[in-house]
Formats: sequence, C-alpha cells, structure tokens
Amino acid sequence: MSTLLTCGALSRTELAEITGYSQSSMTTPIKTLLGNGYVQEIGQANSTGGRPRTLLQFRRSAVRLTVIGIQSGDIVVRQVDLDQQIYAQIRRPLDLGDPGQSLIAAIETLHSVTTEPSRCVVLSLPGVVSEEGYIALAPELGDADQATLAERLRSALRIAVIIENDVNLVALGECGRFDGDAALIYVGGGIGGALLVDGKIHVGATRSAGEIGFLPWRSSKLSGEVGQLESEFSIPRLTRGARELGIDTEEHRLLEDLMTSENDAAKGLLSGALDAWAYASAVYVCVANPHTVVLAGALPRLDKPHRSKLKSRIRRLCPSDVDIRFAQHGEDALVRGAISCMETRPQLLLEASDPPHSESPKSGP
Repeated sequence: MSTLLTCGALSRTELAEITGYSQSSMTTPIKTLLGNGYVQEIGQANSTGGRPRTLLQFRRSAVRLTVIGIQSGDIVVRQVDLDQQIYAQIRRPLDLGDPGQSLIAAIETLHSVTTEPSRCVVLSLPGVVSEEGYIALAPELGDADQATLAERLRSALRIAVIIENDVNLVALGECGRFDGDAALIYVGGGIGGALLVDGKIHVGATRSAGEIGFLPWRSSKLSGEVGQLESEFSIPRLTRGARELGIDTEEHRLLEDLMTSENDAAKGLLSGALDAWAYASAVYVCVANPHTVVLAGALPRLDKPHRSKLKSRIRRLCPSDVDIRFAQHGEDALVRGAISCMETRPQLLLEASDPPHSESPKSGP
C-alpha cells in the first residue's frame, strides 16, 4: 500500500522489485486490496516483449480524511480525499472550557453531512506532540488536560486519529517534494519551524525540534509556554504593538498596513520584525545547513521590496548561501501535509472496520 501510494501505477513485477517481496507472496494481499476498493487495475503497460503487464494503482479518491486546524480561536474542519478534493468544510469557535468536546462536536457535525465516511482524523496543533499523539505543549487548548486528548478523540469517534504539530504538516505540504534538506519558518499566531531531512520531518529527542519561538531575544523575558521570540514578533503581538502606535489594523492586514504606513514608529516595528524573522531563519541555516529555507504563514504577504529586505537580512547572517523561497500553497499546505502524513501510515487504512468498495462512490444529495 505504501509503495503504491507514493510511486503511482506499477505492474506486479515492478511492485515486487521495489518491495523485495515475491510475486507469489503478494497475490493474496493484492486480491484483498482490489476486493476492498483501495487498489484498481487500470490497463496495461507498454509491452517490451512477452506478456503485457497489468498496472495497479491506488484509488486515492477512495480514502477520505478529516483534517482539522485551529486558526485564531476557531476550529476549521474539512473532509478531503488523497487527491486534495474537498467534500465538506465547517468553521466554529473553539471552546477553551472543554476543547476536547468542542473538537468532537465539530467533527461529528462535519461527518453528519458527508456522503462517505472518513478513514482517519488528522488534527493539526501548535505545540509539542508525542509519536503516540499525546500533547506536551499546546497553548491554544488553554488549561485543558491535553495529554488525554488523543485517546478521548479515538474513543468518541471510533476511527484512527493522528495528532501532529501544525508547522510540521505545513512543511510536509510545502517542502515534501523538494530535493535536499529544507527548513520552513512559520510566522502567524505563533512562531515555529520545521526541518525536513531526506524528505522526513526531524523531530528531535523529545519531538521539540522546531520550537524556534523559544529562541532568546535581546529585549524579551521568559514567559512560560510562550517563547521570547514569539512573545515579541508573532502576528498577534505585532498587531497589538501597531495599535499602541495608533494604527487601526487587524491581524489579517497587519503587514499591508505596516508596509504602507508613513509613521516612522510603524516602519521601525516592521524593520525590527524583519530582523527577528531573519535571525530565526539564520539559526536554522547555521545549525542544520539546509539547501532551502521556506518562509510561510503571514510572510508571503510581504510585498516585493520587503521580501527582498528579509532575504538580504537572512543571507547577511548566514555563513553560506541558501535558497530562500516564500510558501506557495497557503492554507492548502496543511491539507497537503495531512495527506503526506497519512501516506506514511497505510496500516491505519487496513485497520478501518468498513473499507471502501471498488464500485463507484455513492452520489450525495
């Protein structure tokens, strides 16, 4: 399943060569996958002599996921398939008094209006998440018992649940197909980073790699769950700073308002932010030496002159040249990353109690 998910259409001979299994040992598994609708035969490969080879292909539209993100205090829930087709989407406030029940209610509402069941839930959260899905640090969830959230969701929904750091998912969505190692810097409600090594997220010893919001900053003090850099230069904090200067702005248009302001203090605020974001990027380059740095979150909203300023400041701080890009996929990166995350766990599909069938999906109302 994993090979077909990542390599596309293959003959049985090619599948045997890639996996190392004999064709005879794959006969029963392939029959099972064909029978339950995850895999289909799509014709024959061009003959090079001998009997034509039938191609097998994973039916990506047969697998639907529920992808959840938390944005500005709201829960955004989408049902998508592995081809990124969106079938339904809802948005509702996150109740910090009981975030677990709030998430469950949002997911159940979405599932009540979809025509096909989801095979897995992928929950994206800012913070530190263990390999088993237990949450060590997630300020967005307030004072709730975060450690039991994964088990609570699995028990209530009765399907597989993956909980992953949001910036890790965005990095997979933006950089998963890059050649060479890549670092992603995300500036939004918080500041975070992710490093891809050989196409895989480097999570570190306690899965805390990438928490660059905790980097020390010259004017900041330690503040518990929020790091020094993040406490000064996240988008919400900069928005408050702009308002204190008399600039009437909102988070979604903060950068535009700062870039067009004639207020010298506003120019200084933006310049200081560029310095801080360049510093965070340079730390990654100095320590990990990635081939590419991708700037994501709010940073693609910068206009061309300010993009050039940020790139220049990053390069000035780095010991070697680095390819610097701005993220291209926006909110879609989270969905792309969730799909990539699912592709590495095909066993979760095998555990599904009600796999899809090979006939065409039912049509909805």
